[in-house]
Amino acid sequence: MKLLTLNTHSLIGADGEARLASLSEGLAEEAPDVAALQEVSQSIAAPLWRGAIPKSFHACGASVPLRADNAAARLVQALAERGLSYHWLWLPVKVGYDRYDEGLAILSQAPPADIRAFPVSRCDDYRNWRRRMALGVRPEGSETWFYCLHMSWWQDKEEPFSAQWERLCEGIADTPDCWLMGDMNNPAEVRGEGYDRILCSGFEDAFALAKHRNGAETVRGEIDGWHGRCTGRDRFRIDHIWCRPRRPVRSCRTAFNGTDRPPLSDHFGVIAEI
Repeated sequence: MKLLTLNTHSLIGADGEARLASLSEGLAEEAPDVAALQEVSQSIAAPLWRGAIPKSFHACGASVPLRADNAAARLVQALAERGLSYHWLWLPVKVGYDRYDEGLAILSQAPPADIRAFPVSRCDDYRNWRRRMALGVRPEGSETWFYCLHMSWWQDKEEPFSAQWERLCEGIADTPDCWLMGDMNNPAEVRGEGYDRILCSGFEDAFALAKHRNGAETVRGEIDGWHGRCTGRDRFRIDHIWCRPRRPVRSCRTAFNGTDRPPLSDHFGVIAEI
């Protein structure tokens, strides 16, 4: 089984077409069983999606309609043109930069048997950029759940990671067999904060478990939202794949990191093979 997570930092805008094409090419080559994508956006001002909504789309109960430039929908279309079919979920989470419906997406080669989405932030105002959600899927033929996450910083005074983690743990208490994938916004290099909190909750870091590792940091420099948060450091591993219970992980590596393929955002992707 191969898993992938990536914060896309949106796939629309001036260079959106090129980045979406690069992502679809990379995903077609890697063919992950499940891909968890964060900051997957559509323009609020874009026209509504024209024609029939793709049959591979599985609604998550959100009231925000699909629009013509929805990055998840267009990515799945591009993958289909390359011969790779995915079932997909897109959950709008918040208004981003006053112009996007920004959300989470999960692509799964197997159709979903069950889907869930729930808030992990105290804030539930769609127009507030601090709103956070969890999106999960259990594929057919499996008892394992896969969750896509984009969490807040440990130091956030209004929406601290610790409180969001408690809500997440409550929401997944009935799914002991699960994977957490996403932008955790908590560096593995910093002790006594979010990374250690996850470890103490019974989850295992796929990167630490892997027999073979390639590439540690997933961000370099002060990316959007990180200005002044960790002085003295400019490389962090904040994009993670976690499992519960422990699994044998063959390898874990970064992707779209400028070495294997051109970077697509201010984050590198992470790929784990189990």
